[in-house]
Amino acid sequence: MLIVSQGAYRAIGPHESATANFTRAQVPGVLMIKARYDWDLVIFGSGFAGCLMAMIARKRGYRTLILERHQHPRITLGESTTPLTNLLLEELAVTYELDFLHSLTRWGRWKKTHPAMKVGLKRGFTFYSHSNPPETEPSSSWQKELMVAASPRDDLADTHWWREDLDVFLLEKAIEHGVHYWDQSQPMMWEEHPNHIQLHVHQRDEVHRISTHLVIDASGGASAVASLAKIPTKPLKRTPQTFSAYSHFEGMTPKLRSSAFPYPPHQAAVHQLIPGGWIWTLHFDHQVASAGVVFSEQQHPSLKSKQPEIIWQEAMKLAGNAASSWSQAQPLYPLKKLERVSFIHQRVHGSRWIMLPSAAGFVDPLLSTGFPMTLLGIQRIAQGLPKAEALVQGELPSSWEQAAKWNQREMHLADELIGTLYTCMDCFECFATTTLIYFASVSYAETVRRLSKPHLAPGFLFSEDASRSDAMLELLVTIRQHKAMNAPRAQKWESIRKAVFEFMEPINVIGLDPWKEPAHFPASMDPLFENAFKCESSPQAIRSMLLREGMLACEDG
Repeated sequence: MLIVSQGAYRAIGPHESATANFTRAQVPGVLMIKARYDWDLVIFGSGFAGCLMAMIARKRGYRTLILERHQHPRITLGESTTPLTNLLLEELAVTYELDFLHSLTRWGRWKKTHPAMKVGLKRGFTFYSHSNPPETEPSSSWQKELMVAASPRDDLADTHWWREDLDVFLLEKAIEHGVHYWDQSQPMMWEEHPNHIQLHVHQRDEVHRISTHLVIDASGGASAVASLAKIPTKPLKRTPQTFSAYSHFEGMTPKLRSSAFPYPPHQAAVHQLIPGGWIWTLHFDHQVASAGVVFSEQQHPSLKSKQPEIIWQEAMKLAGNAASSWSQAQPLYPLKKLERVSFIHQRVHGSRWIMLPSAAGFVDPLLSTGFPMTLLGIQRIAQGLPKAEALVQGELPSSWEQAAKWNQREMHLADELIGTLYTCMDCFECFATTTLIYFASVSYAETVRRLSKPHLAPGFLFSEDASRSDAMLELLVTIRQHKAMNAPRAQKWESIRKAVFEFMEPINVIGLDPWKEPAHFPASMDPLFENAFKCESSPQAIRSMLLREGMLACEDG
């Protein structure tokens, strides 16, 4: 696939100022302002979020420019979707008539529509323990593994995104929608004025002056706005500071244990807990695995300064027998290191600019919480965009301040949940039981949204429902208290099981049970019928929804 970069030497296009001024550099080696461009919206970052936001803005009639520091295709981490993530993509597709997004929301559709675009099959979440196992043989499967299916069969499954391919695909779609794109472009100067934002952008060996009504930052952790406006970060409240090493690997052979399972264990987002951290693995259809390790700085203080190869070797030592899967694996490129995984910016919006959630902050990749927060953020930010004519006349986005507040609330909830999971990592059964809070919450949200009842689960992790999200926060405090008790391990676990069960009972529509043996949960439709009343629905409405979504054969149910 070819990206045509909208660079400095092209003619003035229909979405630029008709009075653009060109100035040639008069002194060799000195950068001069080459041209002036006027835009309605400038987006920093050309990843999936930036491209989606740009296409939505074009639907509103905005003259839109994406600025990208690097070039495509680019090496980046593999990422995995969830049923809720894919549903939010479907909602964007319907709301903004971006029909092509539907083909990306299920593995079967993807393979049929985009056979040349790399992807991975994700049937669920797989967790294994290698963290200080009990001296005796585990008495429960909860002490060694957890499997939670997300789909009943492959064609309905979620996906692992091979970002090198997907980002190029989405960028080409954005350009088809009339979005302009400049690569190798670094914003150098930022000035906020009452009626516009002015930027100086360094592209290759030239500087361009840009005036724009609005800016959206979709540049992730390397937030361009934070750098330009000198906005500091602050530590998260609960999640420990972590660092990571990662790469893509060839020759990784899955040898994951499981006595019985609802799906092949490796066809998932695989999490292997090790002392002081965890290893992730995403398997792609072209026999490559995207993998890495996240370590706690507090538990591995001397390891953070090491080269990424040393960090990875330490992860393999701590993984025990599981490391044999990697004995023949070779990285496709030298391992990379991320010195700080989590972050949150102290200021995330202004009157004419806002950071997408992915630029505002990040907690941890542990439960794939970043995707739904970013997509909900796109929905909220898009809803506040005035029409292009009104924007030019001075109207400002109506809901950006509230969108930022909801995102901060969701960041707080994710921080408390994932931070509690880190607290429980040395007691795998406590950790596994605590994850059920997440699975119950997101499966309930997906179900009620598919039933056209989103008001029953507003926001991510019930962020817009103060009663339920506060109850979740109280539960997490209780779990940490039980974990800290001076009591036998089994007693701690039983206390946590009871607390989690009580909280999730009103929203548990997929049959999660902290006493079930083994700790394997298939994607069965039966619990949805049994728990229809929790969704203010009926078995008949559940059946209609499942038939519509292709999750139930006509003769079933």
